[in-house]
Amino acid sequence: MFENAKWIWNSQAAGKDVYCEFLAETNCKKDDKVIIRLSSDSNYALYINGTFANSGQYADMPNYKIYDELDISRHLVEGTNHIAVVVWYYGVESSTYFVAKPGLIFEVEQNGKVVLASDENVLSRKSKRYISGRREYITPQMGLNYHVDLRESDDWMTGKDLSDFTTSFVPEDMPTNLVARIAKKVDILPSASVDIVMQGAFSYVEDETKQEKADSKAHIATSLMEGGAFEYFRVEEKRRDAGYKMLHAALSFFRLEDMADRDKMPLTMVRKNGEGIFFIVDLLKESTGYLTFDIEVPEDCAMEVGWGEHLCDGRCRTAVGPRNFSVTVRLKKGRNRYMNPFRRLGGRYIQFFIHADAARVCEAGIRPTVYPVKAKEFKTGNLLRDTIYEICCNTLLQCMHEHYEDCTWREQSFYTGDSRNQMIAGYYIFGEYDLPKASLRLIAECTREDDLQPLCFPSNIEFTIPSGVPMYARMLAEYYEFSKDKETIEYCFSAIKRNMDAFVRRITDKGLVANFDESEGFWNFSEWEPYMDGAYYRSCGASHKDTYDMCLNASFANGLGYFAKLCDILGEDGSKYLEIKKELNKKIAETFYDEDAKLFRVAVGPGIDIKPYSALANTLGFECGAAEGLDQERIIEIIRDNDCSDPDIEIIPTSLYNSFERMDVLISLDKELYKETVLDQIDRMCMAMIREGATSFWETTVGQKDFDYAGSLCHGWGAMPIIFYEKLCENKA
Repeated sequence: MFENAKWIWNSQAAGKDVYCEFLAETNCKKDDKVIIRLSSDSNYALYINGTFANSGQYADMPNYKIYDELDISRHLVEGTNHIAVVVWYYGVESSTYFVAKPGLIFEVEQNGKVVLASDENVLSRKSKRYISGRREYITPQMGLNYHVDLRESDDWMTGKDLSDFTTSFVPEDMPTNLVARIAKKVDILPSASVDIVMQGAFSYVEDETKQEKADSKAHIATSLMEGGAFEYFRVEEKRRDAGYKMLHAALSFFRLEDMADRDKMPLTMVRKNGEGIFFIVDLLKESTGYLTFDIEVPEDCAMEVGWGEHLCDGRCRTAVGPRNFSVTVRLKKGRNRYMNPFRRLGGRYIQFFIHADAARVCEAGIRPTVYPVKAKEFKTGNLLRDTIYEICCNTLLQCMHEHYEDCTWREQSFYTGDSRNQMIAGYYIFGEYDLPKASLRLIAECTREDDLQPLCFPSNIEFTIPSGVPMYARMLAEYYEFSKDKETIEYCFSAIKRNMDAFVRRITDKGLVANFDESEGFWNFSEWEPYMDGAYYRSCGASHKDTYDMCLNASFANGLGYFAKLCDILGEDGSKYLEIKKELNKKIAETFYDEDAKLFRVAVGPGIDIKPYSALANTLGFECGAAEGLDQERIIEIIRDNDCSDPDIEIIPTSLYNSFERMDVLISLDKELYKETVLDQIDRMCMAMIREGATSFWETTVGQKDFDYAGSLCHGWGAMPIIFYEKLCENKA
C-alpha cells in the first residue's frame, strides 16, 4: 500500500488550526470498481465531483497512523472525475488529539490497479471557505471549534476555478508504515427529524460596564496545561466568543404563528424591528452528528450556532466556565446549504442566531453519525426496565464512534475506566468486537516513556490518573472472555506488562504504592466525591511519597490478578504477579483496615485525617481480596447499601459510575441473595432521570447542575444497567 504515494501539504497553509484543499482527477469507465485509500493529519472530508462522499480520520498518532479504504465507485461518472479533499489540521493539544505534522496521503485503485497517488503535482491551496488560525477551543477535551464563510464559495471541487491553486510540497519525517482502520466507519445518516421549540428575536449585550463585570468571571480556552497539571486554562483577554454572547443575549419570545408563515420547515421567519432572528430545534432525543442547514437570507449576514443538552437557561448552555459550545458562520445572500463534515456536535438542542430580519429555513439540525451496530431485542416484561434498557442503548450509541467516548456534549474523550464499562455493555447488546479491538490496540500504542498511560487516547498531554492504569488489564481479560481474540491479547501484552511492571517498581519499603507526585503531571484521583478526587491531598500538604491511597493500591491489586489471567491465556508464567498481589493484599489489610470500624480507611500518611469511610475503597478492597480473613460484615453492608447503619460512622457514597462496581461485587458474592437489591437500586437511579425527561443517562445523579453547571446528560457509563439486566433478568423478547 502507498508504494508511490507521498505525504503532501501546501506552503500557504502554515500554522495551526488551518484548512487545506486538494484536488486531483482520474478517468473512469461506468462499471469500474474504484477505491481510495487515504490518511491525514488531522481530519479530512472527501468529495467526488463536488458531492460529499465521506469524512473522519481515525484518531491516531505518528507511530500508529491509520488509513481508510473507501469504495467510491457509486460517486463516479464516465470520463473525468474530480477527487477533492479538505484537510483540517489542528496542531494544538487536546484530550482527543496527538499533536503531529500536517499532511495528506492517498492513492486511488481502479479495478485492482493504482492509477493515482498523491505527490507534488496535486493541486492545493489554503481554504477560502474555512477560516484558519483562530485556535478557539470548544473544550480542552474536544479541541477546536470551527468558523466557516459561505460567501467564499467557488467551483474548485469540480475543477472550474483553480486560479489560486498551486502544486503541493512533500513534508519531511512523515509516517511511513500505515495501518488499516479496524473500527468500522460511522454511518452518516440523513438529517434528523426536529421540532422548533423556541423562537423570537435577539440582541447582544452592548453595555460595556455590564459586559466587563461578566467578563471578570470568564475565562478563555487559549492554553492547556500551562503552569501545572491542574491549571487547565490561562486567562488572557475579555471573553467575546459566540458561546458567551448567545448565553447572555437578550431574547424576545414570539409565537411561531406571529413571525413565520407556517409551523414547520420549510418556513420563512420575519422580524422587522432591527433585531436578529433566533430559533431552537429539538432533536427529540440525545443525539450526535454533523451540523447541517439549508437557510436563505436576503443579504450577507452572520450566524452563530450553539448546542446543548437542555434548555434550563431558556436557551442552550453555550458557555460554561471556559467552555464554548458554538461555531460561527457567515451566510451569503441567497440560499446557504451546508453540512460540516469534521466536528460532531452532541446534545439534544441546536440553536441558530441569524443577524437578519428575515430567513427562510428549509433545514436546520444535524446528520446523525452512528457506529454501525445492531442492538438485540431485549424485554424483561417490566415497562420501566424495558425503557431503561432502550435508553441505555441510546446512551451507548451516542458515545461510540471511531473509539469509545465518555460523553457526547462536553468531551468525546476515550478513558480506560469509562470505556471498560461501555465495552462490556456493548458485548451484551451489540455483540460487536471491532470497536473494542481497535480501542484496546490504540491504548497499547499510547504507552508513555515512563511505561504508564496518558489520561486519554490518543493524546500527548503529559497528565494522567495513575489509578486508571491497572484497569487496562481487566479490559483485556474481559475482551478475551467475550471475543476469544487471542491475537489482540498478544498485540497488547507488552504494553500492559510495561504498565504493571511500572507499578511494581513503585512499591515502597512499606509494601504499597505511594501516591504519585502531582508536580510531575499525575492526579491522585479515584472518583468525584469528597476526599476521593485528589484535592484533599493537596489541601493538607501531605507529601506524595509518604501518603498511601486505598483505592490506588486495591486497583493495582485487581490489575495484578487480571494480568496473571492474561499470562495464562498466552501460556506465560504469571505466578510472580500473583505472589506480588498476595503480598500487596496483606499490606493493604495491615495498613488500611480499621479494627474498630471494621472498614478500610481512605488513606494513611503524615497529615492525613479523613474521618469518613469510602464505599468505593471498601468495594475495591473486597474485590481485590484484601478483606479475606477480616471481619467483612460491615464491608458487605456498605457495598450493599452505599451507607452504614451505624450513625457514628460517616460514609462517602459511591458516585453513579462506581455504584455499578458495587453492584457487580454484590452479584459476584451472591447473585440470588442480592438480585432484587441491585435491580431496585437501578430502578431508583434511572427513574429519577427518566422523570426529568432523560433520553440518555447522566454523568451523575445531580445532572446538569453538577461540576458548576457542566454536568453531562449523556455519559457512556450510564449504560451499565444493560449488564445487570443481562445477568439477572430473563429475556422475554
